[in-house]
Amino acid sequence: MVEAAEAAPPPLGELADPGTLIFENDQVRVWELVMRPREWCCWHVHDYDHLLMVLEGTLIHAYRDNIEPSIREIPDGTTLVIPKTMEPEIAFNASYDRTLREIIIDLKDGTRPDASFASFTFLHGRSQADEKTGRTAA
Repeated sequence: MVEAAEAAPPPLGELADPGTLIFENDQVRVWELVMRPREWCCWHVHDYDHLLMVLEGTLIHAYRDNIEPSIREIPDGTTLVIPKTMEPEIAFNASYDRTLREIIIDLKDGTRPDASFASFTFLHGRSQADEKTGRTAA
C-alpha cells in the first residue's frame, strides 16, 4: 500500500492557475506544470475537458475538497483525457527524487477527444481500465 502524504493538503483558499500559461487561442489553452519532489501545486479547477500529457511522471496524490486522495503512479509519456470539473483540486508529488513535468491542454471549443487517443483515461475518479474490470480507483 502506498502511504499518503505526511501532511494534509493546505487549506482550500484562493484558487490559482493549474500551471504556467504558455499558449492560448480561441480553441485551446496550454499550460506547463512542473512539480518538484515533495511539492504541492496550488488549489485549482479545470474549466474545460483537457489533455494531460505527462513528459516525466511520478507518484501523485490528487485531492479534491473533503475527499480521500487518489494515489496514482503516472508513467513517463502517458497522455490522459480528463473531463472538466468545477470541484477544487490539488496534487502532491509524493516522490523523493522525481520531478513531475506535464503539459495541460484545455479544449475550449468543447471538443472531447476520443478516449482511444489516450494511453489512459480518467473518468471521474475511475480509469478506463477500472471501468472494464469493475475496480474502483485507489
